[in-house]
Amino acid sequence: MLISNLPERSTLADKVVASYRQRMQIDEGFRDIKSPLFGLGFGMHQSRQGKRIEILLLIAMLANVVMMVAGLYVRDSGQ
Repeated sequence: MLISNLPERSTLADKVVASYRQRMQIDEGFRDIKSPLFGLGFGMHQSRQGKRIEILLLIAMLANVVMMVAGLYVRDSGQ
C-alpha cells in the first residue's frame, strides 16, 4: 500500500507506483552489494586503497548484473 497526498488521478498514481518500484530496485541493489547476509558483503572488505575499492566495486557490479540476468531468466522461463 502506498499513501500519497497527491490528487487522485490514475495516471498520476501509475507514475507514483513506477517511481516507487524504481526506488525499491535501487535500494535492493545497494542491499545486494553491502549485506553479507543477503548479498556480496562489500562492506566487509578491509582495504583502504582507492584502486582496490574501485576493483571490488566493479566486481560487485558485474556480479549484480549476472544475478539480475539469471533472476530474469528464471522468472521468464517459469521455473
